Amino acid sequence: MKRRILSIVMALALCLSLCPVGAFAAEDGDAPPTDSVAKVEQDGKETICLTADQLDAAFAKDSGNDGAVFTLLNDVTRTETLNIYISCTLNLGGRTIHNTGGGPGIYISGLAYVTIQGEGEVISEGGHALEAGVKTTLEGGTFTSRGAGSSGVWVNDREGTLIVSGDVVIRNTAGKIGLEVVRAKSVRLSGGTYSGEEAAIWISSTYSDLTLADLRESGYAYHSGDTPIPLPSNCKQLNGTVTVKPCAHIYEYTPTEGAETHSKVCPACGDTADTEACAYEYQSVDDTNHKGVCVCGREKTEAHTLAAKWSPVWNVREVTITYPCEKECGFAQICGKVTVSAEHLEIPYGQTQTLSLTSTLPGSTFTWTLISYTGSGVLTDTR
Repeated sequence: MKRRILSIVMALALCLSLCPVGAFAAEDGDAPPTDSVAKVEQDGKETICLTADQLDAAFAKDSGNDGAVFTLLNDVTRTETLNIYISCTLNLGGRTIHNTGGGPGIYISGLAYVTIQGEGEVISEGGHALEAGVKTTLEGGTFTSRGAGSSGVWVNDREGTLIVSGDVVIRNTAGKIGLEVVRAKSVRLSGGTYSGEEAAIWISSTYSDLTLADLRESGYAYHSGDTPIPLPSNCKQLNGTVTVKPCAHIYEYTPTEGAETHSKVCPACGDTADTEACAYEYQSVDDTNHKGVCVCGREKTEAHTLAAKWSPVWNVREVTITYPCEKECGFAQICGKVTVSAEHLEIPYGQTQTLSLTSTLPGSTFTWTLISYTGSGVLTDTR
């Protein structure tokens, strides 16, 4: 009988040892325990609050938490890497995961599909802030490596996919690399800011055929501030601080041989446009010709084409009559001038004054207006 009781007690003890000690099932409206660092939400299950000591078990393969959403409730400081072996979503919740040891802040297993979102930061003092897995999606957060030989985010899975969007920050503050891609099936960037003293983004030339052009999503480009960065062919490294965002195109134009058209391509994002007709800006060469220059570099010289309507150029006592070039090249043919002998005349009552008008315009007729200022108003006489 004593042995039977002992067996029951040992079985109960074993069952208790398998339970997550201190795990708290939160009812709606209940405040989590003060020592909770995260909560776990999963369809059809109670919300569970976890202490720091329970995080590793919660992310283990046999945890039963596949598909769950983990949200940090407090900052977490560890000396070991947080290993994630299940497919899940981790919301940083404005909190920090800080590994003060030498390993990565977070390691994602090669079989796990993990999305990290929300504001907050993952920091590693000596390793990569994040080692990405087979499919890692970053929708938020800052990933900071302070290790002299490490990267903010490290990708080294030949079948792996990394997706980065939004305001993600990936950096190394100790002289190394922001985003390091050693091996990957694909990397798709439509957001993020990247920085590192050695490189903002670096792709291995030994183990990866990817280039920087392969990493950015269609319509997006790497920017330095607000300026798109042109990518040389097969480029694998960018330095400084780089932001990925929709491209503010900087087109380069190539003239079409044998036709007054050109093609254009943006060297920052690869965008191309249909062939279009050349448009010229003209500058006068001499009294006979002007030269047109297109953005593609094509030039052509042709004779001035004078406008059908004359244009006056006014001065104090004269009007110069010109016929400008229709191409607005700055040239205008002078046809003649009309000049008066005085700017204005004051005629005392009862006296006369003479105002002469001369013209170098051949065959011209004129209409003039005499405006008389009197004490009672203005009298106008047109002749």
